[in-house]
Amino acid sequence: MRPLAILPMLLLTACGMTYYNHPTKPVSAFNADKYDCQKDAQQAAYHMGLAGNPFYINSQIKDCLENKHGWVPGAPPPEKSPALEEAEALQRRYQKGE
Repeated sequence: MRPLAILPMLLLTACGMTYYNHPTKPVSAFNADKYDCQKDAQQAAYHMGLAGNPFYINSQIKDCLENKHGWVPGAPPPEKSPALEEAEALQRRYQKGE
C-alpha cells in the first residue's frame, strides 16, 4: 500500500515546469548552459554511484543553473499579443517623431 501512496506525489512533482530568467543573458543562452549542467550532473551521478537517478541529476542541474550560470527560477516570460506589439511599435515611432 505504501508505494501507491507515493506514486501520486511523484506524478504531481514531475508535472511542474520551472522557468528560468537571467539578469544579463538572453533566453537563447539557456539551452547551452542547461546542456553544460546536464553533462556535469550526469558525470557527478556516475561517480557517486547514482547513474541514471533522475532525482539526483535534476537536483544537480538546478543547482548548476542557479549557482554556476546565474539563472533564477521565476515566472515564464509574458507572451505579447500582436496588438500589444503593434501598439508598442506605434508608441516608439511617436516618441521618435515619425
